Amino acid sequence: MLPKQFIPLVTVSTVGIGVAMVIYLRRKKNRKPLSQVQFGTEIRKQEFMFYDDVTPCNHGSFGSVPRRVFDIRHRFLQEYESSPDVFESIMKPKYYEEARLAAAEFLGAKPDNLVFVVNATTGINAVLKSLMLDKDDKILVSNLTYPAMVKTAQDVRQGADGTKVVYMDIKFPISSNDDIIEYYRDILSSDPSIKIAIIDHITSSTAMVLPVKQLIQLCHQFGVKVMVDGAHAPGQVPLNLEDLNADYYTGNFHKWVYTPRGCAFLWIHPKHHDTVKPLITSHNYKKSLHKQFYGQATRDESTFLTTPSAIQFYKDIGGMERIHGYTSSLLEWGMTMLCEAWGTETLSIPAGMRAPYMGLVALPMNYKQSDIISQWSPSVLLDMYNKYKVNTAPVEVQGRLWCRVSVNVYTTKEDLIKLRDAILDISGNQ
Repeated sequence: MLPKQFIPLVTVSTVGIGVAMVIYLRRKKNRKPLSQVQFGTEIRKQEFMFYDDVTPCNHGSFGSVPRRVFDIRHRFLQEYESSPDVFESIMKPKYYEEARLAAAEFLGAKPDNLVFVVNATTGINAVLKSLMLDKDDKILVSNLTYPAMVKTAQDVRQGADGTKVVYMDIKFPISSNDDIIEYYRDILSSDPSIKIAIIDHITSSTAMVLPVKQLIQLCHQFGVKVMVDGAHAPGQVPLNLEDLNADYYTGNFHKWVYTPRGCAFLWIHPKHHDTVKPLITSHNYKKSLHKQFYGQATRDESTFLTTPSAIQFYKDIGGMERIHGYTSSLLEWGMTMLCEAWGTETLSIPAGMRAPYMGLVALPMNYKQSDIISQWSPSVLLDMYNKYKVNTAPVEVQGRLWCRVSVNVYTTKEDLIKLRDAILDISGNQ
């Protein structure tokens, strides 16, 4: 017999709504409807938790959690602590399944092909470390690959006797998707030992949308598996994972879909279900794919459970259409303004390949050498925060330092003007 205080929660869950959504709907009654909230200053004050003196221009690195989604996670943690046995054995499996179904619908995925992981890095580690690579087999990465994934490939190489990592260097400017496709065609046709390619959907350092569907098809023509790193894709671009037909696809919800940090997914093609294993072996060893990734001992999975509420928030503020309309125009205005003020330029890629909510503008510094840049970049972050309370992301591309600007629904023109002025002040003092 369940304790009395838990009976309503079980009843709610069994009718398919879930306690998280009940709390979410109650919170809405105490605030202005999200459909009526103006993007920019108003939504930042009502829904987000930034300090008043902080200027956020770097949503892409860590995301930001709306208050109501933060509250729901806190409610899950409270419920867990109120009766750990009931929550772990009875309630969490129900909430987890609700979250998985919501995630699958959002991603255009079949639930059986989808599992939760804490971040895209974990997803790719799980895949690469499950591969049975033979001597002289190769893993393909590029200079656009997220550095942690390059290191993961190197780690797999060290653990597998004879396995090698092939590093493809993609040069800018890029004139079209065809340029990227030809880079891959050339290397795949010249090296039949490549067995798997790690391909970013949206590159982290260069904020570029790659033609992943065409690249997947190309790799498959050469018998090469594809691991898509979609860390930045959910929430920025439409997704239909079943139609995309990669071998593996991982992405974060905590960047652009508003979950707390530590919430991501891994999609695995059905033909690979029996070969991919989680990094942690636990009680569900050799059981179904879903059960193996779910049963990770006493790991805190409250971030996963917030997924339906975060997706609902995303929809309630207007979904991709309204978010895209605001952020893309703001980003375009901001990058033009920064280029003019700094006397520099944006990264040389077509407009159609630029990420909707992130972009690169060259910084107005004369540093050219990579070793100087690698030392100087951390000092930019420190100065930007300590002196100006501005958060941004300096990145190195082809021996030059750039500012990766990323905006969201709470970003304003005033924020980008503060970024402009802070960089001008810093560069004038060098």
